[in-house]
Amino acid sequence: MKKWIVYFQLLALSFFIVGCSTTTQKPSAAKPANKEAAWQKRQSSFQQTKEWRLQAKVAISHKGENWPFRLSWLQRQGDDYEMNIKHPLTESVLAYLKSDASGVMLKGQDGKVYRDRDAEALLKRQMKVTLPLKGMKYWARGIASPDYPAAKASLDEYGRPLTLIQAGWKIDYPLYEAGGSNALPEKIILNHTTDGTRIKVIAKDWQVR
Repeated sequence: MKKWIVYFQLLALSFFIVGCSTTTQKPSAAKPANKEAAWQKRQSSFQQTKEWRLQAKVAISHKGENWPFRLSWLQRQGDDYEMNIKHPLTESVLAYLKSDASGVMLKGQDGKVYRDRDAEALLKRQMKVTLPLKGMKYWARGIASPDYPAAKASLDEYGRPLTLIQAGWKIDYPLYEAGGSNALPEKIILNHTTDGTRIKVIAKDWQVR
């Protein structure tokens, strides 16, 4: 496991994801009369989603170190999901993560299998990366997590979040894939408010049902 972790970390020298500090909007759509009402409707609607899949580029930065990778995330109901963490260039699978009612399983590139009840702790221990998965299954779609105290949200004219602050994270949404109140994020930037961890997510494909 250690050998491929070191290799994974060195890839940061040859891979860069461009950030963006301003909000960009795709083609216009009808704007709601009340953006707060649109925000509440968006959250209610999205929380009823049965399943979604995200293909994305991700870069994690922490204390001068960088970890770039590609992510394939299939989310089902509750904590039932599957995730492939891939090489940023070749897309070979570096780790496979599966969560269900029995717990969390991580299979590394070396074939070894690791188990835990906490996915975030398992990733931190075995891959040395911080991914706030409990919140991200909501934040990735541009809604607040119901598992934490209420988020502080700054909304755009469509009732979509420009920024969410929740559970020690500040989540910025510089770009959505389209106009309209139910558009999904195309770019997400997460900053931990105390430890300096920064995560950039560039969505390449969304599938929702």
